[in-house]
Amino acid sequence: MTVKAPDRLGEVLALLTASGLPTDDLAGADPSDFRVVERAGRVVGCVAVEAYGGAGLLRSLAVAEGARGEGLGGVLVEAAEALACERRLGALYLLTTTAAPFFEARGYAPVDRAEVPEAVRRSAEFCSVCPASAACLGKRLSP
Repeated sequence: MTVKAPDRLGEVLALLTASGLPTDDLAGADPSDFRVVERAGRVVGCVAVEAYGGAGLLRSLAVAEGARGEGLGGVLVEAAEALACERRLGALYLLTTTAAPFFEARGYAPVDRAEVPEAVRRSAEFCSVCPASAACLGKRLSP
């Protein structure tokens, strides 16, 4: 299985929409922030890492309905962490309303939003895209 940067962001946005995830702030997104898994030329999984100073925001993790249960989510989280390490980010943070146990099983721990670096807290994801009720998790990364 190959995880790579997407050729087309439109397919990624369609998968996120189909998965019920926000895309309003992704119109001008940098495709190099994303990693995807494709099958038969179709995106079946995606994840993104946005860099904010020395920390990153893990977001937009989605797997197409027909490909769920195959471990793609874990593969994509590993790809996001590898991308964050390439970019020399010391930690990743995320917000989720449904997947906290999934991320906790991968070493992410609950974090008080006030402890998240200010640059990450100023992201659209933290300010307006995700509800205040979303769980906030973080993970320190080793270079």
